[in-house]
Formats: sequence, C-alpha cells, structure tokens
Amino acid sequence: MPTSGLNIKKELTYDTHENRFIKYMMQRLIEKLDNLIETLNKPNSRYENTVDPELIDRLSQMKQK
Repeated sequence: MPTSGLNIKKELTYDTHENRFIKYMMQRLIEKLDNLIETLNKPNSRYENTVDPELIDRLSQMKQK
C-alpha cells in the first residue's frame, strides 16, 4: 500500500493556441502595414500624386501601437 499520493506540480503557461493565433495575427498586421507604407512611398508612374505625410505618420503610429 502506498503511504502518500503523487505530487503533481502545476505550471502556469501563456503558450496557448489562442495566444499563438493572436501573435500570428499581430505579426501579419505589422507586415501588411509595412507593405502599405512601402507601396505608398514608392514612386508610382501611374499616378503622379504626392503622398500625404499625415497618412504615413498615422500608419507608423498604428505599427508602433
């Protein structure tokens, strides 16, 4: 007969499927913002309009947040 039970040590982890998905979505969002900023900053022969600097600043702020 055993005299004591098994001692199970519980660990708190934040590495869950939901958190992995959120991390993936945040990385994709940053990549999309980078691509948009690069596309806006490229000289475009099709349109000769200048890019609004406020738009670039706002996109950069979104990326930082």
